[in-house]
Amino acid sequence: MSLFLSPLLICSGCTLPDDDTFFGKEPESAALGITLRPLPGKYAIEVLNSGESVGRYVEGILWTVLGDKEQAWTPEGGWHRTRENRFSINLKSGAEECRMILSPETHSIRLAVSFSQSTLARFLRFRLRLPGLARIFNPEPSWTYELESPASEERRQDILDSPGRYGGDWIFTPPPFVYAVKARDKWLSLGLDAQKGRLDFLAFTLKGNPPALLAEIDFGRRRDLSRPLPDMLLHFTDGDAYAALDCHLKRYRYRRSFDLPLGPLWWRQPIFCGWGEQLVRAKLMKLEGRQAEFCRQENYDLFRRQLEVRGLKIGILTIDDKWQKTYGGLEVDTEKWPDMRRFVEQCHVRGIRVLLWLPLWHPEGLPASWCIPRNGNPYKADPRNPEYLKHLQSRIHFLLSPDGMNADGLKVDWTNQGPWDLTDHADEVWGMEMLRQYHAAIYRAAKLAKPRALVVTHTFHPAFLSCTDMLRLNDIMPWAKDVVRIMRHRARMARLLDETLPVDCDNCSMPTREEWLNAMKTQPELGVPCLYFLTHLDGSMERIREEDWEVVRDVWNRYRERLVR
Repeated sequence: MSLFLSPLLICSGCTLPDDDTFFGKEPESAALGITLRPLPGKYAIEVLNSGESVGRYVEGILWTVLGDKEQAWTPEGGWHRTRENRFSINLKSGAEECRMILSPETHSIRLAVSFSQSTLARFLRFRLRLPGLARIFNPEPSWTYELESPASEERRQDILDSPGRYGGDWIFTPPPFVYAVKARDKWLSLGLDAQKGRLDFLAFTLKGNPPALLAEIDFGRRRDLSRPLPDMLLHFTDGDAYAALDCHLKRYRYRRSFDLPLGPLWWRQPIFCGWGEQLVRAKLMKLEGRQAEFCRQENYDLFRRQLEVRGLKIGILTIDDKWQKTYGGLEVDTEKWPDMRRFVEQCHVRGIRVLLWLPLWHPEGLPASWCIPRNGNPYKADPRNPEYLKHLQSRIHFLLSPDGMNADGLKVDWTNQGPWDLTDHADEVWGMEMLRQYHAAIYRAAKLAKPRALVVTHTFHPAFLSCTDMLRLNDIMPWAKDVVRIMRHRARMARLLDETLPVDCDNCSMPTREEWLNAMKTQPELGVPCLYFLTHLDGSMERIREEDWEVVRDVWNRYRERLVR
């Protein structure tokens, strides 16, 4: 395998936990078998694995572009050995300099670029040449493309909301920011390192024109490249695409230890979430789009009774959108929930824990001064604002603590709806770094209110492992086909991130009764069983039959037997 690298830059315009244990470690020893050897001419670097040549990295030309002004950066001299098996090369543009560094790690290569002076850029691009380049495997789910595709098709992972929302690439927010690439029938991973202080980007895109491949980091606004940049990691494997992804992700696969590292047993009890039945009721009453109006205490009382009648013993009940009077204010809507505390206590008596759905970013109910503005109006909640963070902690404490609503955890959602279209923003805390700080603030507030509170997210990135207790596989669309295949992939990615984390299998929306029943049968293989429907399925509006409940009861009973062993 040979690779041709040519970096290209195109320019435009709450504190975290003190420990860094959720970030990747440097390998304890030098690379096992991987060595680098400079070659004469064209600034080539040959990659050897246990003495066998597996590739060639060739530094080409680097550009910075600001508006219509383009600067060329050219190599000055060849590669220089800096220490052990690490090499660097200097590039110059006039009096300005930057440096590219290649260093081997365990069966991988790290590519780093550093600038010695202030250089504003929006995009950082690396051009690779991979003879035999054939396929790209993008682990971020989407409804608009398959996971594996020809290398000529562009693929993108980001933390943005999709156009029209239903592109589906918001299922993992954030995604892992790593791809598997197939060249000459071998898979390698190509991903961004999750180092603290280098996460202020929005997207990572691969644009293929075989054998050329352009890897692009999008910072979403003008970014000073003299601050530390994300490194790119390439891992070699003899396995399949998932094995290549595992090579990248396993370096982060460890988490902070709590008194119960795997969480209390109730975290793994079957879940019921009321959102599916809210959708069904809205459809039955010809009120589609108004499903949040059906998040009412009397409805959830009915849902709980229906579960009991069907003989379905749950351990967790999630109150979904919209129990709040305002999304940002997080005050209980007492017209819809006249006595939430009483509902929670009734659940506790029955051995059921209660989670509350928590949306991010929404400014509803917040003072303008706590929000990020757009065109002079409040646009998004600002997680950097200390007053907003105080409000967030206060409300979460009230919702979870015994002297408030006494709920048992949070289902965090709407992580994809950040202020990322504000491309003129210049703050250093931006992109995924801002999202991570937001999550960390919520997580800390939940644990302060109730140490064993359960925080459920769909953050499929290693940097978020310290602020999530359960990964949710997220939504299914009514037009989806082969739901089991879709959810198997998501569960596999969750295990690659951290096999100790519980997985919420989700259950909504469902296209047909057959698809729903197959998914319910498969859920115990994937994670914690989860149910959203009690009467009909929102996709086809088919009625759920009594024989279906017999199947679900049997599946859940067998799951519980395994759980207590």
